[in-house]
Amino acid sequence: MAEKNYIIELVEGRCDDPKARIFKAALEEFGMRSFAGARTREIAAKANLNHAAISYYFGGKNELYMELARQIRDFIKVFNSPYFDRFAKVLESGDPREARKLILDFLATKLYSDRIPKHILRSIILIITREELYQTQIFETFVDVFRAELEMLAHLISIASRGALTGDRARIAAHMMAGQVHIFNSSRVGFQKVAGWEHVGSDRAGEVLEIIGEFFDKFTN
Repeated sequence: MAEKNYIIELVEGRCDDPKARIFKAALEEFGMRSFAGARTREIAAKANLNHAAISYYFGGKNELYMELARQIRDFIKVFNSPYFDRFAKVLESGDPREARKLILDFLATKLYSDRIPKHILRSIILIITREELYQTQIFETFVDVFRAELEMLAHLISIASRGALTGDRARIAAHMMAGQVHIFNSSRVGFQKVAGWEHVGSDRAGEVLEIIGEFFDKFTN
């Protein structure tokens, strides 16, 4: 039997056992306070459990954080799978228009997804961003996922640009496009206030990706 993924359980609104409640609380606590600042007593209290439950189920704070990282990694793989399925079809067809559309659809998930509750998506982004910044051991957990995403985007960029960008140039372009989305996402709260946006939903995410698509078209034409 495959190991239960508690991030998927939380996304689907199921939080009906002690481990799921611990994961829910840990995701919020580690996202908000970092590993050093997070307190297992606070996690246990938010999960409505005795503090000893952390040790019973996970062994301690470090083990809980490591397992949370692995669960996030596996959740990302599941979440990405429909896009990799589409990628396989684009590789077969070699259609530049479909490649461009898939690039933007995939990057849009980094800005907004109606499949993931906003508070869960924000905690995941905060944890990954912090670990990427400090290059901790936990970040290594996510590297294979990011490598697969980068290679997919690079291949799509090569197809969408009709061969104008290939190899490392396509990888650099892929990283730059993903980076622009990442920067926007990281500073979105400040931008919302300055621009007067109430929130970033599918319509606003669409506007951002449309502009990124225009930059890409100018870059490759």
